[in-house]
Amino acid sequence: MKLRERELDQLAVDLQRFYHEQQRWPATEAEFGTFVTGQQPPKPEAGSESSAAITSSDQRAFRRRYGLDGPPPPFNPLGIILEVNFPEQACLAFKGETGLARVVNKPSN
Repeated sequence: MKLRERELDQLAVDLQRFYHEQQRWPATEAEFGTFVTGQQPPKPEAGSESSAAITSSDQRAFRRRYGLDGPPPPFNPLGIILEVNFPEQACLAFKGETGLARVVNKPSN
């Protein structure tokens, strides 16, 4: 638990740094995750449409039935929830972890 608290404290510092550099809060978890980690969202696989055209109708029906061709999950390399409700504050938490969050105030200039 202490490790997660320290990670969250560091992310709060990074969130203030984002605001200081960009003069705004991040629009999404993906934007903040890219800022912190440098990771970019994955690009769609080349040829994925053509491979889908090759599959039989039975294979397409199977994939559709079990949701295998659904959209990819949203890009979120940090596994966080970011809520910006007010221009002065943002709230940061880890997905699926209750009771552990940080309210981050807009940095003063």
